Amino acid sequence: MLSLLSWANYKHKKIYFLGAKPEVAQTLSSKIKETYPEIHIAGINDGYFKDDSYIVETIKNSNPDIIFVALGFPKQEFLLTSIAIFLILFGWESVVVSMS
Repeated sequence: MLSLLSWANYKHKKIYFLGAKPEVAQTLSSKIKETYPEIHIAGINDGYFKDDSYIVETIKNSNPDIIFVALGFPKQEFLLTSIAIFLILFGWESVVVSMS
């Protein structure tokens, strides 16, 4: 993960973080901004949501280059399937990283 973040910083990539508890997600966002100032955080959501379609739409609208997902099994796999459909249908060139 650190190598990918270093590369993303160097290339000025947009990253979306999805998962974890709200306070963990916010702490992660702050640390990323501090450590990798050239990364643009396209979005961040904790893992406590009920509406997958809202999250998928939010991710789609933020147009990230890299999506880090940490939701746990099986929630993560179901959501990644929905995200993958958008990746294919809309020709995104995003990378999705599963964290669990």
